[in-house]
Parts: sequence; C-alpha cells; structure tokens
Amino acid sequence: MNVSRDGDAVRVEAPAYVLSLGSERPFVELTRPRDGRRVARLNPIGAVDAIGALDATVSIGEARVAERSGEVWLELPVVSTAWRSKRAVVRCADDEVGLSVEVEAGGDVGGAANPRLSEVRLLGGWYPTDRRWPAAWYRSSIAARSIVPAAPADPSRIVLDPAEGVRLAVS
Repeated sequence: MNVSRDGDAVRVEAPAYVLSLGSERPFVELTRPRDGRRVARLNPIGAVDAIGALDATVSIGEARVAERSGEVWLELPVVSTAWRSKRAVVRCADDEVGLSVEVEAGGDVGGAANPRLSEVRLLGGWYPTDRRWPAAWYRSSIAARSIVPAAPADPSRIVLDPAEGVRLAVS
C-alpha cells in the first residue's frame, strides 16, 4: 500500500481501492484504482448517543496515520457534544476497509459524568458546526444498484435498494 499526504488530506492506494480523506469534509472517498470511478462516500464519524445526550460533532481534528502489520490506520480525533473523547478509526488492508468509532466517558460532557449508551449509528452523523455547509445529518452513500444487509429484518427482502436505511437491533 502507498500512503501520501497533501496538507490535511490523506490518500491510501491499495490493490483493491484508493481511499481519500480530504480536509474539507468528514468523508472517506473510495474509488476503483483502475479508472478512478467512485465506489462509496463514507462518513466515518458516526453518532454514539448517550441517554440524555445527543452525539453531534463539534469539530474534527487532523487525521493521524499509522502503519501496523501491513495495514494503514487513520485516526480522526472528534470533539463531540456527548463524550469526553471520541475518535473515528479507518483501517485499510489490501482488499478491505474497516470503520469503527471509539468514545470515552468522564467529566461532565453531555450533562452526565458517566453516560450510558442509548443508540449507536455508524456511517452517518450530525455535523452542525461547519459554516461551509448546513447543519445536518450527513449520510454515507454507495455506488451500487443493490445491497445485502448483514441481518435483513424481512426475510422475504434480502436484497435492498442502497437508498433504503438498514437497521440492526437486539431484542
């Protein structure tokens, strides 16, 4: 894999994809290496709500890049309305990309010293504080005609339109 930086922007070139993280928006762009065609635009920030505290992004710091065991890891520090610390992690392997969000409670952030999780939403999040674009929920998108969710809620509909929301729940 090849990693390059241009100011705050990071570019990772892998055999199966090219990943770009620009400095202007909190999105990871995935393109095909052979023709540059977009595969997906992913919002790695997520929303990790606590009981009584909505998780909105106040600001996003510069990406830290690390190489571990042949993989490239991008860590984005996030200032959140609900957590003392938060970071989005993007793991780049030769043929896959992994996304995770880590939060840390403590102090009196979000109105509670030890908040409890309420709802976790990955691949989208509230970003209300950048003046370049409006306060809104910023979703991920994928350039596909159909998707197969990990756990379809309706067994008669296993293949979905990518514009439909997918929800995993525990009952």
